[in-house]
Amino acid sequence: MNNYVTWSLLFLLTACSTSVTRNDAGIRFNGQEHDFGSLAYKKTVEYQFEFSNPGETALVISDVKTSCGCTVAQWTRTPVKPGKSGMINIRYDAEFPGVFHKEIYVHYNGPNSPVVLKIKGQVQYPDDQQAEKSE
Repeated sequence: MNNYVTWSLLFLLTACSTSVTRNDAGIRFNGQEHDFGSLAYKKTVEYQFEFSNPGETALVISDVKTSCGCTVAQWTRTPVKPGKSGMINIRYDAEFPGVFHKEIYVHYNGPNSPVVLKIKGQVQYPDDQQAEKSE
């Protein structure tokens, strides 16, 4: 019985260790901030942050969190091999007039996780749009 438990534990540990992701991946972005400039009220805009894997370990993005519900992220879900690249697509819904600054937190299997990406801009007030159209 004791031998059975030992072999079972050994098998379980071996099975679990093969699915563990290494935590030493690197990530490099072409830029970590994007300025949308002036946006029309209630307009939806998108920007794509491109990244590459400069390391020797497969890069796995486990989660991308945004600082508010007006910002939605979609990203490369498959492991990114060394030397390859991927993307994080950000969609911002300009629901509130005024200046905005939003942060996106990219969680990945590396020592510097999370990386913070930023978007900013200014959403026009509805009255400002009407004044511009009449000029």
